[in-house]
Amino acid sequence: VGVEDVVVSDGYVFTRTNEDGKYSFYSDKKNGYVFYEIPSGYMPVDNSSLTSEQRIFTRFWKDLSKRNDLKALETVNFQLQVENNMNFRMLVGADPQMSNRNNDVNTFRTLFFPCSDAEYKEAMEANVPIYSTYMGDLAWDNYWYSRSWGHYEYKNLFATNYSKYKIRHFSVMGNHDHDGAVYTSDSVDFMSAETYRRQMGPNYYSYNIGKVHILVMDDIIYKNEDNGGSYAKGIVGERNYTTGFSETQLNWAKRDLAMVDKNMTVVLCMHAPMYKIGSIAQNTVEYGLTNHAVMEELLAPFKQVFIWSGHRHVTYNMSPPTHPNIIEHSINQMGGDLYSASYYSGLYSPSPQGVGRPVSADGTPGSYQMFYFYGDSVTWRFKGLEKDNNGQFHVFDGNSIRNFWRTDATMKAIGAANENLNTYASLEDNVILVSVFNYDPRWKVEVFEGSSTKSLDVSGYNCRSIYYILAHEYNYYKKNKSLPSSIVGNHYHTFKAVAKDATTPITVRVTDRFGNIYERTITRPQTVSLTSLAVGQNTEKVILTGIDKKYAEMSSTLDAYADGNEIIINAKKAGTAQITSVDGMSRTVMLNEGQNKISVAQKGIVIVTIDGESKKIYLR
Repeated sequence: VGVEDVVVSDGYVFTRTNEDGKYSFYSDKKNGYVFYEIPSGYMPVDNSSLTSEQRIFTRFWKDLSKRNDLKALETVNFQLQVENNMNFRMLVGADPQMSNRNNDVNTFRTLFFPCSDAEYKEAMEANVPIYSTYMGDLAWDNYWYSRSWGHYEYKNLFATNYSKYKIRHFSVMGNHDHDGAVYTSDSVDFMSAETYRRQMGPNYYSYNIGKVHILVMDDIIYKNEDNGGSYAKGIVGERNYTTGFSETQLNWAKRDLAMVDKNMTVVLCMHAPMYKIGSIAQNTVEYGLTNHAVMEELLAPFKQVFIWSGHRHVTYNMSPPTHPNIIEHSINQMGGDLYSASYYSGLYSPSPQGVGRPVSADGTPGSYQMFYFYGDSVTWRFKGLEKDNNGQFHVFDGNSIRNFWRTDATMKAIGAANENLNTYASLEDNVILVSVFNYDPRWKVEVFEGSSTKSLDVSGYNCRSIYYILAHEYNYYKKNKSLPSSIVGNHYHTFKAVAKDATTPITVRVTDRFGNIYERTITRPQTVSLTSLAVGQNTEKVILTGIDKKYAEMSSTLDAYADGNEIIINAKKAGTAQITSVDGMSRTVMLNEGQNKISVAQKGIVIVTIDGESKKIYLR
């Protein structure tokens, strides 16, 4: 049976299937493939007859067999299967960027695949589908030829670990996914993407899951100019580029978004971020793309837009004041800082899993994020690759840090070599520093001294990451007796408080925008080591919504979701439902068998309970 009204494209031309599921159009075959936009409620056929690679890397496209013969008629058929995905989860990563160096492949395999396996099992227990997407730089172009590690090896890594990665994947192209063996020319941007297109599929496309339209764009305009330098094996240019969208892509995106219901949530996936972070406190914005205004105009009609990007290898969230319907999530590099910190820390202070500790320059552990979609309601959570990936922040006792900077022989040598890395030697007394990985202005950071129920004064503190210095610069110096060519810079998600004395225990409470509470208590003085400072200590606890962890994990099979300011409940029988907010206020509503629409004035998290079973819903 054919599926009607499915959008089909070659990256230039659009058409739709008729009532029999058939389509036809003329193509100049420039991209060499045809693809369809996966409709809500469907996915490409997945069964045991497919290879592990085919089951992971979702095949919504097919290569044309007679690309160079424009007169040749080609028949391209696709098979769909029904999939109930009104509610779903998305594992979002960025910049895996392995190159078969610095023990990166083993580190990724050891730390990440157990996490992906756990996410898959949790989703299956919750009876919701889970998908994944990474924001580009899947491999590292500079080492494709010298280390024989590119997109083929990347896909093979996942395929050979299928038992721990049974998650459909959608790819995004980054600057390091271009082929540096292509000489600069007027067509180098297109030609250098050819390897990616043949291995990974279209570099721009869209698909639909539930009430979400996901638009994937390639925002790297590749140049690869030859300036007479010395290049790696197989590379013929500087691998330079600008960030922005080609006219071809923008024209395609305009037509794509014109067909999308403006009540749909839109997610824009791309590599380089739309916005650079200015100051979180003032929510100031700097633009990262040359033609950002065109894309902002295309996204303006939609009530809820998320941008997922990578490239910067740090974590931040930005909602531009001029476009409050947009939230951009800059997703941290999965390997931290190109696996350099994990390599050097692995030499001296490995993680409990026996490999190094991937850490980004802003102190954020190598990580991914989970997005939970229920209708057009969505929540998200940072997931690190450290021992406990629920951890959301590091806590530092300033007195202990200052003493370590002043007395440890390696740290003293580092401070003497570069005074910018010696600032913690002069910290004032009793400072407490808290680095909150996924902070945005709707989070709250509180610091309590001893048994006090009143938080100390807390303010933003722009600084170099203590945790990164300890993971990377410290161990690099131990190995090489020198500092790396570039050192860590300031970041914007650390907060400072000053305690009254030096020995009272400190409890830090961080509340995210959804009401989830994360707490950690430290005794002082604090042991200064990567192990003691890492997340996942015995003194750390998570109070998800303050009601019940299993509700907040959304492991319910209740058919209920948010739709604007209404809660939709599809009841199997008549009865009652209890609706409870995070502050404990609740009300009981009558349910009819079938669909029930319940207006709710408040925003934020509520818990719907029917016959003892509960589900978390977020009202935006």
